Amino acid sequence: MKRYDHLFEKICDIENLRKAHKNAKKGKGWYKEVQEIDKDPDKYLEQIQEMLINHTYRTSEYEVFYKDDGRKKRKIYKLPYFPDRICQWAILQIIEPCIINNLTTDTYSAIPDRGIHKALHKMQDATEAAFHLPVAVLPAIAFSFVSSKRPPYVIFHRSSLFIRKPLL
Repeated sequence: MKRYDHLFEKICDIENLRKAHKNAKKGKGWYKEVQEIDKDPDKYLEQIQEMLINHTYRTSEYEVFYKDDGRKKRKIYKLPYFPDRICQWAILQIIEPCIINNLTTDTYSAIPDRGIHKALHKMQDATEAAFHLPVAVLPAIAFSFVSSKRPPYVIFHRSSLFIRKPLL
């Protein structure tokens, strides 16, 4: 296992905090608190840096509200932009590479440059290699699993594939 040193110093670095502010404000430029911080970002980022270095930073209280998205009512927990979201990004930017480098190559969900398509292509390659199946058969298998209430029986026999729909 690889050891990662000096993570806290990297998190507290002012350049990391600037990058964290940039990432945290994406799509939130209309927030009043983001606009306020953008007037003098160095002042606010230095405050965060001081709080982190002096160990006085504490996570703020969550704002709890309900949002109706048409299908169901959702309970939303929101932290303030300053200092919490900036601190979250500062931490994430430093520890994310450490975590991702230790995941297996078969981990795909919510990881940059990985996703459902890379997982599908890897499954197709593995299935073709193991069972000598054409690529066109795999989407049919995936669709039959998704579209039926009960999954079909998939039987591999020598180099053939048999899919039998379940009796409903």
